[in-house]
Amino acid sequence: MKPISALPFLQNAFRPFFLLGTTFAATSIVAWAGMLGQQWSPATGLPPLLWHGHEMLFGYGAALVVGFVLTAAQEWTGHRPLPPLALAGLASLWVLARIAFLLPRQVPHAIAALLDSLLLPLAAAALARVLWKARNRRNYMVAGLLLLLAALNIAMHLAVAGAVALDPVQPLMLATWLFGALMVMMGGRVIPFFTARRLGVTMPPPERLWPACELAAVATALAVTLAPRTFLASGLALVASVIVFARWLAWRPWISRGEPMLWILHLGYLWLAVSYGLAAWVHATDAAPLTLPVHALTTGALGALGLGMMARVALGHTGRPIAANAAIVTAFVLVLAAGVFRLSAYAPGPLGGVHGLLLAGACWSLAFGLYVVRYLPVMFGRRIGT
Repeated sequence: MKPISALPFLQNAFRPFFLLGTTFAATSIVAWAGMLGQQWSPATGLPPLLWHGHEMLFGYGAALVVGFVLTAAQEWTGHRPLPPLALAGLASLWVLARIAFLLPRQVPHAIAALLDSLLLPLAAAALARVLWKARNRRNYMVAGLLLLLAALNIAMHLAVAGAVALDPVQPLMLATWLFGALMVMMGGRVIPFFTARRLGVTMPPPERLWPACELAAVATALAVTLAPRTFLASGLALVASVIVFARWLAWRPWISRGEPMLWILHLGYLWLAVSYGLAAWVHATDAAPLTLPVHALTTGALGALGLGMMARVALGHTGRPIAANAAIVTAFVLVLAAGVFRLSAYAPGPLGGVHGLLLAGACWSLAFGLYVVRYLPVMFGRRIGT
């Protein structure tokens, strides 16, 4: 019998984190529906709306980011960030935190917060170790951004506990828009690379509009959080939207229309430009709530980019053909529809209000459920070839 450390499931960070994150994304919507229907509520000190926002970001989002970054780090440096048993421990920590936040009236907030707050610092430390060993200065900022997100997560928990005089929504909102900046940066690197490699075309160098896109995204994150509904917030968001959209156009996304593994990434990146555009609008007027662009960023961009990235990375790093079968193409369409329906919930009409919410939730759960079913044997299977 092989030791646990020899299991294929623990040989790459994407395997446990992508599978756990997508399973959580598919099922946590049931808990959220229970909260909305007042049938159940978490008892860890997080109000339902705060739980929903936190778990979208530091549950699903963190699993996606940690799985992707620790997998990419081995490509960047030639060194494995974590041995199998340490990876199992890190993934178990993520699981324990999710369970702690879901157990009604049983787990003190301090314990749940401690479990939750350890993941990103430990992942950042593992990443920083191999980056330093390989003198890979180009990606130091990724480790720094993980630590910043970790600090904001801790600040939110301290605010919930009353340990600091701070609205807990504020660090969560800043973290949300910094996730956007991370997607702008990482998507700006890998999408043109994947497109050029698959289609045999020439893409603009990543230095074009860089670091303008990333700087605009970070500046927007700070402005919309610290100075909401101001000319500064609206102006910076508009700049970010225009620059991100210009980068997207430079990739000629229409050439990927016949490749589902590519068009889902391009459409996910377009969601980023839409998110910043909506942020420019709502921060310039009182016509819509501030959560409108947030849901474009999370349900739209984080949903589509995340699902597309996880689908491609899992196949590529296990030696399998990078192709989407009917189930995954359906999942891509469903996750895009989830973003559209989530925004339609803000509008009047048959797709507005609760109907939009229900449609968005159903599409989201089905999309990630299809991923879990399709990729379960991939995550536990051996790598094919060398």
